[in-house]
Amino acid sequence: MLRSNKRRRQLNKVKEGNGEKLKDYKKWHIFTRTVFYIKIKNDKGELVDYAINYPYFVEEPRAELYRAGKQVAYSKLPATFSIDDGVIEVSSGSYGIKRMHYVDNEGKEYPLHPANNSVRGLRLRLEKKHPTLSKLVGCTSICLLLLTAILGLPQIMEGITQIPWVSDNFGTFVSPINFNYIENILIAGIGALAGAERALLLRNKRLLALL
Repeated sequence: MLRSNKRRRQLNKVKEGNGEKLKDYKKWHIFTRTVFYIKIKNDKGELVDYAINYPYFVEEPRAELYRAGKQVAYSKLPATFSIDDGVIEVSSGSYGIKRMHYVDNEGKEYPLHPANNSVRGLRLRLEKKHPTLSKLVGCTSICLLLLTAILGLPQIMEGITQIPWVSDNFGTFVSPINFNYIENILIAGIGALAGAERALLLRNKRLLALL
């Protein structure tokens, strides 16, 4: 019930597209946008090409839906687009796209595929061609995420307990570990890179949501 209401609200946000043609994804676009693709069979048994264009550096995160190479709709995120026999759901988090799936009318989910020469496409190619190396990279990212959280949490707690109302009601907490400004920036940067790596494969979404 809650999911259906949420989906209905997101469907109501969708605006009609301007019909512009989807630009081919070039290598330099890794800095400005990413694109995901999927082929869906319609009621006539024909395969229809769909694509989601996700531009970076925009005032409000949005997704643009293309059908057969032409823009048919766009929406602020989180977004749900109604298409043949289902919907495409798109949402983002602190580390970028966290959901990009086609959900058919029976509730089955199918991930969209990133452009081959996008950062996500290259990461997916690494997973397919070198699964052992990919697992090592993934495990390293998870360990780094947890480590940066462990190192940062005590300092955050100390900062919170410095607030007068908190200290008056719960006391103060002194972090057993403290880092200087440069070290904290380095820790945050490592955590951001590790989180971005996991987000590339749309993995460990619950872990990323906690960090």
